Amino acid sequence: MKTDAEIGETLNSRRVLWLGTAVYAALAVLAAVFYLERMVFADMGFQTFHILRTGSLQIQSGRFGAACTQIFPWLAQLTGMPLKGVLLTYSLGHVLYYFTVFLLVTLVLEQWRWGLVLILTSTLMTTHTFFWLSEMPQGLAFLILLLAWLQSREGLYAVRWWQYPLLTAASVTAFYFHPMILYALLFCGLFFIVAKGNNPDSEPCTY
Repeated sequence: MKTDAEIGETLNSRRVLWLGTAVYAALAVLAAVFYLERMVFADMGFQTFHILRTGSLQIQSGRFGAACTQIFPWLAQLTGMPLKGVLLTYSLGHVLYYFTVFLLVTLVLEQWRWGLVLILTSTLMTTHTFFWLSEMPQGLAFLILLLAWLQSREGLYAVRWWQYPLLTAASVTAFYFHPMILYALLFCGLFFIVAKGNNPDSEPCTY
């Protein structure tokens, strides 16, 4: 028999999963409806043009994390899809990237709170970036995945010695989405340190 706490946790996890699925489904619909406005504007139009011209990914300013979303139009043009299909695939690919990270955080790592953080990041922090797509929110999603993994290991001090190279590589990868991810990582680290200091009886500091 499950305890009341376990039942409550199961219900909350299901709510987060259904909420995330509904949110990203709604974002996918919007991405499909406004695919042209998203994909021919500023950087996206420039990158799409060169992906079609060269037949390869277009990494600019050393932001290699952009490959996580550029892979969608690259595969679309590789299969011979028309321009509309390439643009639509690129627009939907951004939503699919976030939803994939969400599923990894919730279903694989079982970090439902971080899943909720990702949902809020994809909605409350989205203004002009719905149309002016940037590597910055993509990097934040990857950072959330990294922090969720640390949470699943019960903190930095619980990480095994052979996992440190992987953690270092993941942190460097996050910076290669966008350099400002460094500030987000520092802020999150300081937040948990301060939170632990203000509440000595709380669980061990995760970061």
